[in-house]
Amino acid sequence: MSHLRRMTGPAAAIAAVLTAAACAGNTAPAQQKITAVDPYPTSKPDVTINLWHGFSEGSENDAFNAMVASFEKAHPNIHVKTTGNITDTQIQQGIKAGGSQSPDVAVSFTTDDVGTYCSTGEWINLKQDLAAAQIDVAKTFPAPLINYTQYQGDQCALPLENDAYGLYYNKSFFQQAGLTDPPKTLSELQADALKLTQKNPDGSFKRIGFFPSFAYFEQVPGHFTSIFHLKWQGPTHNSELASDPGFTAMLNWQKSFEDAILNQAPKSTAKQLTDFMNKSMSAGEFTAGQNPFETGAVAMSMDGEWRNANLKAETPNLSYGTAPFPVQDTDTASYGGGYVTGTVIGISSRSAHQDADWELVKYLTTNTDTLVTFANAIQNVPSTIAALASPQLTQNPNFQTFVKISGNPNSATTPASPNGGQYQQTAQTWIATWEAGQVSDLSSALAALDAQIDKDTQAGVRPSGS
Repeated sequence: MSHLRRMTGPAAAIAAVLTAAACAGNTAPAQQKITAVDPYPTSKPDVTINLWHGFSEGSENDAFNAMVASFEKAHPNIHVKTTGNITDTQIQQGIKAGGSQSPDVAVSFTTDDVGTYCSTGEWINLKQDLAAAQIDVAKTFPAPLINYTQYQGDQCALPLENDAYGLYYNKSFFQQAGLTDPPKTLSELQADALKLTQKNPDGSFKRIGFFPSFAYFEQVPGHFTSIFHLKWQGPTHNSELASDPGFTAMLNWQKSFEDAILNQAPKSTAKQLTDFMNKSMSAGEFTAGQNPFETGAVAMSMDGEWRNANLKAETPNLSYGTAPFPVQDTDTASYGGGYVTGTVIGISSRSAHQDADWELVKYLTTNTDTLVTFANAIQNVPSTIAALASPQLTQNPNFQTFVKISGNPNSATTPASPNGGQYQQTAQTWIATWEAGQVSDLSSALAALDAQIDKDTQAGVRPSGS
C-alpha cells in the first residue's frame, strides 16, 4: 500500500529492544482463551502492552497516537507503550525473539504479509475473540478487507484502515478535448487517452492521456485485479497465471493500448514513450508538486485515495475529478469496484496479555467514531461498513469516490501467500520483458513464470527489502 509515510530507518530504540529480546527468548504460550465480550474489564489490575507500528509522519503518527489515547481513556487499567517507525521485518524479528519488550500487538502496512503472519502462527487466530465479542465480520467489514486479513481460513488480522484505487482525471484537459465524463470502459479510456495525448512533430510527447504501462507508479499488475478478475492462485495457492484468461487479457490490453498511442499521428517509437514516462517519473511519486498528474504530464492515472491530500496541499488550483477505474467492455455490470488493500493489525502469539491486547485491537478496528476521526485526519478510507456510511466522514466528492469503491461488492484484492507478495513482484519483473517486446511465446512464458513463482513459494523467497 502507499501513503505519505517515509520510513527513515530503524530507530536505535528498536535495535535495543530486538537485542534484549533475542537474549531473553521465550517459548510461545498456548493461546489465551477468550470467552467474554469484554475480557479485560476495569476491575482487572493495571497492565502495560507493547504496540509496534510503522507510522512516522507527523500528522499520521499524531492521529494514531490520538486513537490510542482514546482507548486508554476508555480502558484506564490498560496502558499502551507505542513504538513507531518500524518495518514488518522488525515486527517479525521481535515476535520470534520474544521477551517482555517484544510487541504484544503490531500494525503492519504490508497486507501481503498477512499470509506470513497467519501461516507461521506469529499472530493468533482471532476467530474465538470475534465470536466472544459477538462481532460478525461479514456484517462489520467489506468482503475484500476480510479476504486480505485472513489466510487459509485463519483470521489472524483485522483491517485498521483501507486504501482504494480509482481513476484521477484532469478536468481542464477534458474540457479542452471536448470530453464531459470520465471513461467507464477500457475502450473509452483508450479513446479518451488518444484525444488527450499531445505530441511534437517528431513523435515525441508533450503530454500523454494515460501511460499504458505497468511500470508507472500505482499501475502495477496487482492493482488491476478487480478489472480483469485476476485469480493469481489456485485452491492450493499454486500460481495459475498461464491458465487465467484474465491475466492474458490484461497483457493484451496493455500491448494494444500502447500500440494505439505509438501509431497515433505523428507516429512515435517505443523509446520516445519510455523516455517520456521515465522523465515524468524522475522526481518520484511523492515529491511535492512533481507527480506527473500534478505537473500535467499525464491527464489520467490510476491512484489511491490519499492522492487527494497531496493535490490539496501541493496543487490546490488543479481542476480534477475522480471515478472508479474503467472496466472491460464486456463487463460493464462490475463498474464501480476497484482494487482495495490497507493497514492491518494483529496480536502476537507470544504475548502474555492477549485479553488486554484484544480489547485494544477490537477498539481500534471497530469503534466507528474513532475510525472516522482517524480517516479524516490521515485522508485514508475507514475500514468498517458503519464508518464508511458515517455522515462525519469527509464528504468531498473526490474522496467519496474511494469510499464507494471500498464498499462496492465488485471490489477485490490480491490473495495472501506465505512469503508475502513475492508472487506479485516476480510477475511484475517478468512483465517488464513483455512490455519490452521480448516475449515470443506467451503461453510458454507464463507457464515458466508460474513454475518460478511456485518455486519461490516453496523456498520461502520474499520480496526484496522485506
